[in-house]
Formats: sequence, C-alpha cells, structure tokens
Amino acid sequence: MIDMVEARVIAGQIAGHLLGKRIAAAELAERKKKSMRDAYLLRVKPDEFRSRIEGNRICGAYSKYRHICIETDGGSGVDLSDIYGKVLFIEPGVKIPGNPPILLRFDDGSSLAVLPGVWGAMRLASNEELRTFRDSSNPDIIDASADSFSVKDLERLIAMEDSAGKNIKQVITKHGAPWIMSVMGAYGQEALFRARIHPKRKATALEPEELNALHRSIRDIVREAIEAGGRESEVDLFGNP
Repeated sequence: MIDMVEARVIAGQIAGHLLGKRIAAAELAERKKKSMRDAYLLRVKPDEFRSRIEGNRICGAYSKYRHICIETDGGSGVDLSDIYGKVLFIEPGVKIPGNPPILLRFDDGSSLAVLPGVWGAMRLASNEELRTFRDSSNPDIIDASADSFSVKDLERLIAMEDSAGKNIKQVITKHGAPWIMSVMGAYGQEALFRARIHPKRKATALEPEELNALHRSIRDIVREAIEAGGRESEVDLFGNP
C-alpha cells in the first residue's frame, strides 16, 4: 500500500521529473465487470476526465496523508489515495504493464500509470480544492511525522471508548477515526519492539514511562522511514523499491 511516507516520495518525484509534461491523452479503462475497486477508483465519466485533463501540462504535485495530488495548468487536477498498488512513470517505447484503469499519456511518448491491486480511490478536483485539502487539518488524523505529535495524542487514543479492552497493537494500528497515520503494519510492530512493549498488552495498562517510550519509537521510525524513502516492499515512481 502507498502509505504516507511512500505518497510523499512519489509526489516529490512527480514534482521533480514530470512538471511541464503535456497530457496528450487521459484514459479511464472501465472494465465490463465492475469491482469495489473500480467504484472508488473511477468516480468520474471518461468524457469528463478527458475534457478537464487532456491538453494540460502538469504544473504541481504534493502529498497529504496517503494522497498524491497532481495539478495541471488547466485548473483541474487528480487526487489519488489509498492505492494498494503502484503509480508508475513509463518511459517512451516501454510497454505499459497490465491494464491500468488510469493512464495519462504525454506528448513525448511517456506515460503515468496507476496500477492498483485490490483497492484505490481517485477524485477529479480543481487546483484550488486540492490546495485547500493540502492546507487543511483533520483532528481525527494524527500525523506521526509532525512536530506536534505528542504523548497526549497516544493518551487520547487509549482513552477513547472504542479502545476499552483492546491491546496496544490494536489501538495504535487501527484504521478509523481517530487514528495514527502511517503506523499500520511493520511500522507499528517495530515501534512496539523498540519500546519493549508486548503487542498484546492492554492499552489501558501501560505505565507513563512506557507511553513515553512508545511515542519516541513511533516518531523515530516514521522519520527514519521518510529518510529511507519508504518500505522496500513498495516501489517508487520509477519502479524502484
């Protein structure tokens, strides 16, 4: 899955390598038999997608949480989120892998392909809407990479009614408001290991010093992940781990 760290890497690569590329064709490959994935990934009609995106040049890219936002100079952009798969740049002359439901073909022969596995979401939005989202904050999402991330955030999660009776692993890796962004999976396991806290310990039984240790380990792991460029089980814009 393209999580917060990977989204940041891919958006940065788009901003660094694809700005100025003109979109010659914007394609949505809707399958005959729609799946749950298609229902969320292909939220606009192909004609609307083409009319708002084709002929424009990419003029900006950035990430927010697990979202990759791409702006064009035509005033409309694309917001890709929760992609369990790949967002790939395809060089001219290279065969496009699979059957990407979203494909931007550039006038130099290269392409940008979205290749989700089982899930993904996309919305078409104005540049202003994308920037408003980028600059907004959600009190139910705790950004472990932010300087504002504190022990009190952990205490707030544990004090929630739906945390009662749950172990600490369930609390810090849950996907539902409020929750810690980017601590699911391996990051959460590593955080507990470094803090020397068994994942099946009851969250409400943790001592203050244990919460402090867990906060430090979560913060350090997310920052290390950003420096390393994300998990090696995922790939960047150019297909590299």
